[in-house]
Amino acid sequence: MKIKNTLIGLACVLTALFSKAEINAANQCDGVRVIMRISDLVPGGSVEGVRKAAQLHEAWYRSNGVMNNRQVVGELYMNDGKNWIADKSKVISLHVNTPKADEGTAQKNWGDAGFKEFVTEYSKNNKVSNEFIACFPKGVFAGN
Repeated sequence: MKIKNTLIGLACVLTALFSKAEINAANQCDGVRVIMRISDLVPGGSVEGVRKAAQLHEAWYRSNGVMNNRQVVGELYMNDGKNWIADKSKVISLHVNTPKADEGTAQKNWGDAGFKEFVTEYSKNNKVSNEFIACFPKGVFAGN
């Protein structure tokens, strides 16, 4: 039990540290912040399921006063040296124009019912394998 509690505590600390690091990286960007995630579809998961989660995610942001970000989900294609082939086991998601820490009430409401709803939908469909934060020049994306 002691080991389990230690591991849970460590997971909480790492999550808090990563969230702060992500926010700091996003706040350093003076252009358009984009979080790019490459995910593996889990058994029973689908690209459509990830898109549903992304719609719930975006709706949650809107309900928390964040109006200028966007969740986009796409399929991945890999090059085998000759051809581009759809990788049906993976999905890419972009969180375009991620909000700064002081924008809207999203930071304050992390973990509420709406938050749990989109997180649950994501976990039914995918597991993030790689995550990146990119900073693009203003004007690269429509409306930014």
